[in-house]
Amino acid sequence: MCKEETFGSLHRPCQHFIPQYRNGIVHYCNSPTCENSPQHPPTCRSPRCTKRGVFGEYTKIVNVFHWYCDACQAYYEQQERDGLLEGNAQGQVIKSHLRAKGKGREAAQRRMQGREDCDW
Repeated sequence: MCKEETFGSLHRPCQHFIPQYRNGIVHYCNSPTCENSPQHPPTCRSPRCTKRGVFGEYTKIVNVFHWYCDACQAYYEQQERDGLLEGNAQGQVIKSHLRAKGKGREAAQRRMQGREDCDW
């Protein structure tokens, strides 16, 4: 399957990759039965050849965050409000990650505020 380069962020606790942008570089599969591949003959009319309009993703990680992605964050906050995270070890780990997300964002904002006076 041909794959397109995709850059994005990885959220470590939930292992979700959030794509940010694609640069247009395609890694071809070089299969003679794939119509996207340069190995496919242009005059071929065989029905067994596949045209895959949707490429797979060749992911490149730009940022690594040590908190949940927004979707998981909302899900676990709802679980916490409903009291479903109480009484088990996994619930305690999730709660610590929920608190860390707020602290991580605040620290990043403080670092950026200190750089406002820089020329670069």
